[in-house]
Amino acid sequence: MKPEEVAEQVIYKFVKKIYNDELETRKKDRLTHEEIKQLVNNTYAEKEKSLRQRIKSAIGKLCTPQEKGSDEDIEKLLKRIFEDPEFNKTKIIQEVEIQQKIK
Repeated sequence: MKPEEVAEQVIYKFVKKIYNDELETRKKDRLTHEEIKQLVNNTYAEKEKSLRQRIKSAIGKLCTPQEKGSDEDIEKLLKRIFEDPEFNKTKIIQEVEIQQKIK
């Protein structure tokens, strides 16, 4: 499995858990656009370090040495993933809203 694919899966599962925890806390089955936006904005910076660690760990476990490359390659991937926080938050918000529509 490619490191990029692993990172995408880890991010998806991470966001899904935070979202589901928020639904449970609020005792709702859906969040409004503003609630999703607030959740993402409040947790993005706070959880970025933890998410980076999860991605690194998952790449180490799920990729062969040839697939994952060097530690420098992984750091470059993480830099690309996290270099534009506003774009990432927008993308996460859109993905959560799409998932809510499917539910």
